Amino acid sequence: MTSGIFYWIAWMLWIVFFFLFVKQKHRFWYSIGVLLLIISTNWYITVGDIYLFIPLCFVLFYGMFLAAFNRVKTSTLIVAISISFGYCGMKIWNDLNAVWLFVSSTVLSVLLGYICLAIFVKNPVEKAAIWFISISFGEMLYGMIQYAYGFPTYIGNYTYLLDVVLFVKLMIVIHVVQTFRSRINRLFTHSKRGRMGV
Repeated sequence: MTSGIFYWIAWMLWIVFFFLFVKQKHRFWYSIGVLLLIISTNWYITVGDIYLFIPLCFVLFYGMFLAAFNRVKTSTLIVAISISFGYCGMKIWNDLNAVWLFVSSTVLSVLLGYICLAIFVKNPVEKAAIWFISISFGEMLYGMIQYAYGFPTYIGNYTYLLDVVLFVKLMIVIHVVQTFRSRINRLFTHSKRGRMGV
C-alpha cells in the first residue's frame, strides 16, 4: 500500500515539475531527480548485515547540494539536527506503540516537520534541503539503533520515500494556495481602487 501511494505521488510530482513548472532551468533537474528516485526504489547496497537504500543516499546528497547551493546558515543546520532526532524518535515510538489515533506516522511527521521548518526557514528550497538532510540522517540513526539491538537492518524503505515526496507535495500545495490568495487579494484591491476612482 505504501509503495502504491509513493508511486502515485511521485508520478504526480513528475507531471507537475515537467509540465507545469514555470522555471525552465530548474524544471529539467527537478523532473530528472524525481525520475531517478522512482527508478532506484528497489536498489540496496549491502554493507555487512546492513542494507542501505540507494534513494536515501541520493536524497541525502541532493539535500546537501541544495543546502550548499543556497548557503544555508549554521543555525538552520541545528534545526536539521533537531528534526533528524525527532524523526528517529517518532519511528521508534511507532515501533513500540503502533496505535496512532487519528493519522498515520507519515502524515504526522510531515506535518510536524513542515510546521517546524515554517517557523525557522523562509526559503522553500532551503526547507526542502533541510527536510531531505534531516530525515535521511534520522533514518540512518534509526537503522543504527535497530542494528545495535540485533534486528534485521534495512536503512530506508517506501515509508521514508513517502515522507520525502509527501513533504514536497505539501510545499507545492501550500505555495499554490498562497499564490491564489495573493492574486485574489490583488484583484479585490484593484477593484476597490477602481470603485473609488483612484
